[in-house]
Amino acid sequence: MVFFHPPPDHYAALVLQLVEAAGLSQHVRIQSFDCRVVREAWKLNPRLCYGLLIEESKTADGIFRELGFVPGYLNPHFSLVDRAMMETLHAEGIGTIPWTVNRTEEMLAMKQIGADGIITDYPERAIALFGLPE
Repeated sequence: MVFFHPPPDHYAALVLQLVEAAGLSQHVRIQSFDCRVVREAWKLNPRLCYGLLIEESKTADGIFRELGFVPGYLNPHFSLVDRAMMETLHAEGIGTIPWTVNRTEEMLAMKQIGADGIITDYPERAIALFGLPE
C-alpha cells in the first residue's frame, strides 16, 4: 500500500510540533480543506486559531458537526460568499477569509461585504488597495 501523506492524527501532530518548536503558536492559523486534519490538531491543542477552507456550499451547522467544534474561521471560496453569510458567521463570532481572491474588483467586493481578510495569489494588489495590516 502506498501512502502520500501520514494519517490525519499523525499529520496534525507533526504540524503542531513544528509550530510550537518555532514559537509561532500565537501567530498562525491552522487550516485545511481536510476537516479531519483540523479536527485532530484541535484535539491536540484547542488553544490555537483554526480555520476550515470550504470549496462547496454547505451549511455552517453541518460543517461544525463534522468538525466537532466551532473554529475561529470559516474560509470559503470567494464565489460562495455573500453579505448574508458574512453576517451569519460574524454573529456567531466566526471570522471569514475567502480564497483565492485575485482580481481587484473581487478584492473590493469582499471588503465591501465584510470579509475579515482575503487569501490571494497577488498580495501586492491587496497591499496597493488596502495597505499593510497593522
